Amino acid sequence: MLATGGPQPESTIEFHHENATVGVVSQNGVIEARSVGQTVIGARAVGFDAAHSRHIVYSEVNATSSTD
Repeated sequence: MLATGGPQPESTIEFHHENATVGVVSQNGVIEARSVGQTVIGARAVGFDAAHSRHIVYSEVNATSSTD
């Protein structure tokens, strides 16, 4: 998934989750609940700073997800 605009055109969006037993998020941002519980789902916009040869996180957000 790509994001346009901001400080780096076409930054990559990365998704992550903390507890795969409770739920997972795909690299397209689709969340799948797997069992009752709580986990953290997050996303970040990442780009590459060629001048310093390193990756940069432009923006990041995390959300707690609970299933009952």
